Amino acid sequence: MNWNHLRLLQGAGMWIGSHTLLHRYLPRMSDERLRAELGSPGSACSRS
Repeated sequence: MNWNHLRLLQGAGMWIGSHTLLHRYLPRMSDERLRAELGSPGSACSRS
C-alpha cells in the first residue's frame, strides 16, 4: 500500500490514523515505551 492508496481509501470515507505496534494497554506504559510503541506518524508507510 502506498500514499495514493491511502488517499483513495480516505476519500471513500475510511479513517486513516496512527496505530500501535503490539496492541499493548497504553495507560500502563512509561512515556519512553509509549513513544516507541506509537513511533512517528506515517513511519510504516514511509518505509514501504
